[in-house]
Amino acid sequence: MKKTRIFILTALLLLSCLTGCGSEPEPTASASTEATAPQESSIRPTAPAEYANPFSDTPPEGDVIVLNPGFGQDIWPRHSGFPEFDLYVISKHLLDTTDFSLSMPIQSGYTAEVNEISVIPAPNLDMPSDANTAIHGIHTFPYYLYQIYRGTDWKEYASLQQKLESLDIFSDPDDYNATQEARDTLALQYWQDYLSLTARDLPVFYAYQIQVRFSMDTAEIYDEECSRIELHLGDFDTVLEGGSFRIHAESPPLEVPSFDGWLGIHPGILGPFRAYCWAWDQGIERIEQLMDLDATEDITLTDFSIYGGRLEVLALNVTISSDSGGAVDFYWDGKTPVKLKAGEHLDITAVVRDPSWSGSYNYGARSLAIMRYSCGEKTATHLAEIILESAPDLWEAYAAWFDGLDISSYYRDYYRYDWRNDWRAEFTEAQP
Repeated sequence: MKKTRIFILTALLLLSCLTGCGSEPEPTASASTEATAPQESSIRPTAPAEYANPFSDTPPEGDVIVLNPGFGQDIWPRHSGFPEFDLYVISKHLLDTTDFSLSMPIQSGYTAEVNEISVIPAPNLDMPSDANTAIHGIHTFPYYLYQIYRGTDWKEYASLQQKLESLDIFSDPDDYNATQEARDTLALQYWQDYLSLTARDLPVFYAYQIQVRFSMDTAEIYDEECSRIELHLGDFDTVLEGGSFRIHAESPPLEVPSFDGWLGIHPGILGPFRAYCWAWDQGIERIEQLMDLDATEDITLTDFSIYGGRLEVLALNVTISSDSGGAVDFYWDGKTPVKLKAGEHLDITAVVRDPSWSGSYNYGARSLAIMRYSCGEKTATHLAEIILESAPDLWEAYAAWFDGLDISSYYRDYYRYDWRNDWRAEFTEAQP
């Protein structure tokens, strides 16, 4: 309840700020409609002039970078709801998407296509959120990044957030209100400046998503590993090396129900489950509703395991509910039998970890989650796919590589203390 009250009070304050603004930013066009020559932005990084990207030892060459979360993944094309991976290209100049090719020295069948991502040089007016925006969709300049440019004290921000969560507005209203005011003042100190940003203040860059999709045809799938990707896009050519991904032709250990229907269950959500493993979170991510199903008959869960790849399970949170009301919520060890009655709903949320996580923007990992269960005298398995990718906001990636902006304090000192990530405290160690 305390977190809910904090969120509601903060949202009201932010909404008041939004509606009380006397001026709106000038409308701007997509970066794709701007001149191809990059413009000099008026915002300046607080980092030193030398290269300060915390995620790579190699500074950019020229004015194009490639983010490659494909290396590190294990892909089972015949058992995947997402038999592909994406590359992201960020360029200071416009690239010709009609002049594109990608090649890999593998036998398995694959296709590749490229699409431009809409990057708009304007602030995000939805609300002053410091949350990272998704890698897909329309990308406006995020407020949290502007806070980094302006030198926000993220340790102080996190300290105030933690203190606020430890207080109760009813038992100590004065201290609670004072702490909230201090927290919100720090959060909003650059908000009006942020709202006044226009395209003249922000850099122009171009972003592209390259989808590499693998054939699900058994005849075109081979057990193999790929450590080289040759990419050509417009006047840009590069070879991606230094890692690899694996394609698996073999089948995981599944007991497949009959084709007449699912054995004793009806899945609520089908397909892959993608999560994003952000910086400084030690390779730990929570997968909400990894498995979501209704029991159509009495069943017993007998085992949960991770197959292939590098991921390991730290925790399984099981929720069993029914239409008649009431629910039980508990941690499951993945081995003790769990019984469900016909008509009950099962929701499993998993916390997973990649022990080889390196904290790079070019991060990817993939494993299969397998749940075994029995229905009467028969046994079956339920499969879900876990895909972790480090997917930074495109503006953040530009700032880190090309502006040399040191964003480390945001993730190291604050990110896990944000209310959206407070669950991490149970599974992560404090950063030095």
